This record gives sequence, structure tokens and C-alpha cells, in this order.
Amino acid sequence: MWSVPQSAARAVEIAAAPGTVHVRDSKDKAGAQLVFTDGSWAAFVPFAASR
Repeated sequence: MWSVPQSAARAVEIAAAPGTVHVRDSKDKAGAQLVFTDGSWAAFVPFAASR
């Protein structure tokens, strides 16, 4: 299930699946998706938050 942000002005949607996390542009639902492994997502989130 995709998690939809409250403000979609500059947002992405995130969906967790077993072993992966999928990320897509909230304004282009049919467009490309990024797929992270659980470990890659766990490393990416604190990196992105620090920027």
C-alpha cells in the first residue's frame, strides 16, 4: 500500500513490501519507481534527512 503525503507539492509516495521499499513521484504514479532493499533504505533515510 502506498503512503500518500499530506502535502503533495514536492512529495514522494512510499510503499513497503517484504524485503523492499518502493518510492515514486506522487504526481507521476505511472512513472518510474526506485526500489530499495531494506538495508539500503535504512542507510538512505538518515542520509537524506541530514541534507
